[in-house]
Amino acid sequence: MSDRRALALILISGLAVRLAVAPFTGHSWDVYVWIKSAELFNAGFWNVYRVSEVPSFPWGFYSYPPVWLLITSAAYALAGGTSGGLERLVLAIKLPIVIADGLVALWVYRIAKLVGVRGRRRTLACAAYALNPLPVFISGVWGMFDPIATLFGLVGIELLIR
Repeated sequence: MSDRRALALILISGLAVRLAVAPFTGHSWDVYVWIKSAELFNAGFWNVYRVSEVPSFPWGFYSYPPVWLLITSAAYALAGGTSGGLERLVLAIKLPIVIADGLVALWVYRIAKLVGVRGRRRTLACAAYALNPLPVFISGVWGMFDPIATLFGLVGIELLIR
């Protein structure tokens, strides 16, 4: 099997596993906050940092970066809010995370190639990330946006190496 074909198979497999579980899973508190915040934001309440639904929670109701609010609000609008179905909405919210995770796997391959890793070893490096249960859990099951930040970090490393 050619290197490109193996790479494509690995990336597609990694994405398929994540997408298979993404609509049906998620950290209940995070997903609730994201959906509720997106709902509020789309209804015109733009400063979700002022919501005090849980007064004893030291960080407030919404304790995520503003860019994530924009992403979840766009996903909420595109999925038709909660009226489109919870699974559809959760998938829409997780889709940028899952795509970023696939791109992280690709960037592992690219960086391995840049630093001189040859042939199947760089494909193996990609597979070690793409099919690793922990990143699958973080992005596909839990739904945390860590892969987005990781992707930006890897792009920066590639630019530094070049």
